[in-house]
Amino acid sequence: NAKGEVVCTGEVRPGAEACNGLDDNCDGVVDEGFNFQTDMANCGACGKACGAGTACVGGSCAKRSELDCNNTTDDDGDGKTDCADTDCNSQACGPNCLCIGGKRGEAVCSNTADDDSDGTSDCIDSDCDGKECNATVGGCVCKDLGKSESASACGDTHDNDNDGLTDCADSTDCDAKACGTGCLCAGNKGTETACNDGADNDKNQGTDCADADCVGKECGVGGCTCVLNRKTETDCGDTLDNDNDGQADCADYDCAYKNFGDNTRCQGGKRAEFNCNDGADNDGDGKADCADSDCDGVLKSTNVICSITNTPRQTDETNCTDNADNDGDTFKDCGGGKPSPNCTNPGGRCGFGCVLSATCSNTKKETVCDDNVDNDGDGNRDCNDTDCSSTTGNVCRKADGTAGTCQSNKTCT
Repeated sequence: NAKGEVVCTGEVRPGAEACNGLDDNCDGVVDEGFNFQTDMANCGACGKACGAGTACVGGSCAKRSELDCNNTTDDDGDGKTDCADTDCNSQACGPNCLCIGGKRGEAVCSNTADDDSDGTSDCIDSDCDGKECNATVGGCVCKDLGKSESASACGDTHDNDNDGLTDCADSTDCDAKACGTGCLCAGNKGTETACNDGADNDKNQGTDCADADCVGKECGVGGCTCVLNRKTETDCGDTLDNDNDGQADCADYDCAYKNFGDNTRCQGGKRAEFNCNDGADNDGDGKADCADSDCDGVLKSTNVICSITNTPRQTDETNCTDNADNDGDTFKDCGGGKPSPNCTNPGGRCGFGCVLSATCSNTKKETVCDDNVDNDGDGNRDCNDTDCSSTTGNVCRKADGTAGTCQSNKTCT
């Protein structure tokens, strides 16, 4: 104007804040007071409105859901009420009540109450199938409208399902289930399954191989088997003392006469050759057939054995009455200037574990009584052969696999 004063034209004064991206009230903040997370008219952004039957949840328009599943009201207006509305699946429908499959269901199965008001309670209600039915100690599961001992509770000393039977004695529920570490329920009792842990796992017979349950089972990391209440070496070629008795492989009596399938076996505490007619050094000691002392007394061919009386080792006769030169030394039986030593000396070998019992005779006698072989060919072997019971010092194998001596009643003790 003429006086030089400043005059404002079109002044805009502070007003009410609107959701429009502007600072309507001039306080330096834009669109304050609007919750984009829940505002039905401005859901996620100004002007983004949610339609009927939906709600603004987390800044997005979503279908409304039933909020209370026990008020007999269709809260979300979708025509379905409480548990009949899928929104309520697995939601509480009252104390100890849970919406299951579109209806009220039992949530607690050990309180004797009909929590879902369907006329049945606890395990008698099919809603409880597979659920815990013993709130005090656990270990009970509802099954087939009844109670059952659960798989995890067959060794806790409790009658979890209150049927009067405890743990493995409850065979209907616990048979073939674990009754603890190294224990399995079988035949109304616990049976040992871990036979090398130093524990009496089934608490009813003994520890490891001392428990009859372990017969035939592994008793180590390999090569050890429980046999008649004791550990027995079964791998006789791995250089290990598998049964921890201080002896490994052939040095262990458990391995006596163990056949390795390569014409060698455990004999005399070591791996020895026993095929003495194949021209091969089977045990790798640099000597083959009769040249190997392992073959002493072992048949080389019909009526001929590797001799223990000649140096170097040769063959000798086993048939002293057939008028034949079986060993090819030009002498027959007991005759000639140099009769076969095997025929002239009582005790001459007639094969492994067999000696001739009289001069110039084919009467044979068993001398090895723990190899399960009829060495003298009389139809009897080991302690069943009277030769073994009448010979002092013959070692036999007892029922438990250890060494013993043959008795007159043909037993080994």
